[in-house]
Amino acid sequence: MTDNKGCLCRSPEGIIREQPTNICYMSKKKKSLNKKHTSSHQSSTTSKQKKKKHDHQRNYLEAATRGAISELSKSESQRRIFHIQPYENPESLTKKKPMKKIQMRQVFGDHIIQKEEGTIRIASQNVNCIGIASEVNPKQDYAKNWIIQNEVDIVGWQETGVAFHLLPRRKRLSERMRDIRWSKFRISASNNKNENAEISQYGGTAVMAFDEAAHRVHTTGSDTTGLGRWSWILFQGRNNHYTRIISAYVPCKSASDQGRTVYNQHRRFFQSQGITECPRKIMHSQLAQQINVWQNKGERIVLLIDTNENLSRMGALQTKLRFECQLVDPIREMYSKNIKYYLQLL
Repeated sequence: MTDNKGCLCRSPEGIIREQPTNICYMSKKKKSLNKKHTSSHQSSTTSKQKKKKHDHQRNYLEAATRGAISELSKSESQRRIFHIQPYENPESLTKKKPMKKIQMRQVFGDHIIQKEEGTIRIASQNVNCIGIASEVNPKQDYAKNWIIQNEVDIVGWQETGVAFHLLPRRKRLSERMRDIRWSKFRISASNNKNENAEISQYGGTAVMAFDEAAHRVHTTGSDTTGLGRWSWILFQGRNNHYTRIISAYVPCKSASDQGRTVYNQHRRFFQSQGITECPRKIMHSQLAQQINVWQNKGERIVLLIDTNENLSRMGALQTKLRFECQLVDPIREMYSKNIKYYLQLL
């Protein structure tokens, strides 16, 4: 027998309510003074005790549930109080201008279609560093797959971004770009060999030929200064027709005199030669002069170049190439009426 005096029950959620002692600490049983009881009276007393015990347990479970719910709601309110909202400047929200949307598939020029028989497809791209890793290199693998899927015969890259002359031969671009899907492969790549600071090096150019075009390669070469400003491949065709395809990169002008930028690399080189002129102007004049030399030999010129000039107007280098070298911009020539409209979308 337990007495029915109440006590306070404390749970992990806090004080629930006043409960009978049979769920807290058991008090000692009292000796019965009257030992004479009938069996029927004992059975009725036992059933009443079981029912009372069951009611007490049910009340306790209900109280514990109510306590847990109250604590949960309290913790939810605390989380709402201490929830941190990201800061947004109200002035920037009011001054923010809507950006013009450009369709991802919008192309200036012709869409790439299936190549016709007897056609040589040439592509040019500023790859913005192909990556130092020679084996596990997703960017390099994607470039290979793109060249193969689009049936490109000759490709020119600008800003390869690696000092390949500091790497062992097996890790250079000529070995990294080999693929069993090409029957033949030729490459001309160059970078600044006048500095040996780091393997990661801004700048650099490359020209590659694949399959049938690779069988037509006569010679390869690059900028004689060793700066990697341009690389070229000379192709020999029928009746001794020669075509020289050049990949060139003109550096952006840097405000600082120090740093690893292509402009500062060129500036340091020319200053060591006692030349203080702007490296961009030097490249403009030297590239135009070199093209004239090749043209005087009867060669045809295809120039794949990142000029770092505004294409909406004829810049300094574009003017030299157009009037001194008599080169024609094929995209500007074919789509001159659409250039102004296209530039308005950018």
